[in-house]
Amino acid sequence: ATPLVWLRPENRTRFDEKVDLSRPCVLDQAYADFNSPKTLDALRRLRGGRPGDGADHLRDLVRTGTMPTFQPFLFDADAHYATLEQAAQQERPLLNAGQRRAFRTAFNEPLTLVWGPPGTGKTHTVAHIVLALALAAEAQNRPLRVLVSAQSHYAIANVLKAVAKYADAYGLGDL
Repeated sequence: ATPLVWLRPENRTRFDEKVDLSRPCVLDQAYADFNSPKTLDALRRLRGGRPGDGADHLRDLVRTGTMPTFQPFLFDADAHYATLEQAAQQERPLLNAGQRRAFRTAFNEPLTLVWGPPGTGKTHTVAHIVLALALAAEAQNRPLRVLVSAQSHYAIANVLKAVAKYADAYGLGDL
């Protein structure tokens, strides 16, 4: 079979060493995982830390899956969801049922993992979770630190772009 796409780089000889262009090829978007090694290193350092070093709560979470000292930051997720939905001024709901469940759950747990196949709205959901946390922090006059991690830097950058885009679109200013 003839490939549907032919790659013709400037230095074809060098390229042919790695890819057989006489066979059909699949082109994938560039992918680099910069975050997993850093995340695993941070988890190893947490495991080896000493009590009283300021990371006891994280160590408890990593070791046991619980954080006894955790206090929810946002007590009324539905109220902040309504604020975002009103600011968005859309005819349809801001989040679908599954996204809304993830949104609510995020505020009752010390750690939330949003997982799903491509195109299911993870970036959209996480961006709205971050915006709701920012609104809650602003209302309580509290500082806010949020960690967003993903398999790739590209995914993290997409969340940050979405947060900025939605904050601007909803007229929320610099939260």
